[in-house]
Amino acid sequence: MLEFQDGESITTARSPTTRVRALTVGPFTGVEFTTTLPDTAQTERFFMRTAFLMDEGLNVIVINAQPVNVEIADAAAWREGYAALDAAQEATFRAVVDSIQVP
Repeated sequence: MLEFQDGESITTARSPTTRVRALTVGPFTGVEFTTTLPDTAQTERFFMRTAFLMDEGLNVIVINAQPVNVEIADAAAWREGYAALDAAQEATFRAVVDSIQVP
């Protein structure tokens, strides 16, 4: 994800992952990305937004957000429902990430 451009995706047999933006928090650098399941692996509903940051000492900060206890009215459109819920909470996720202060 570090070498990808914002909006660029990679799809593996397990999950499509899309880079959202680059991040820097103090000495930590990394990326924010979203992950879900591919159409061919729909064993359960899954959508997650992650901020992954690492410093030169290989110390890691990971922040995950995912919808839980959510009932989607149209089960066939669960991905769109989860994406809409994620979009509605994106500002809160970013406020949490942006509030981290590391000397």
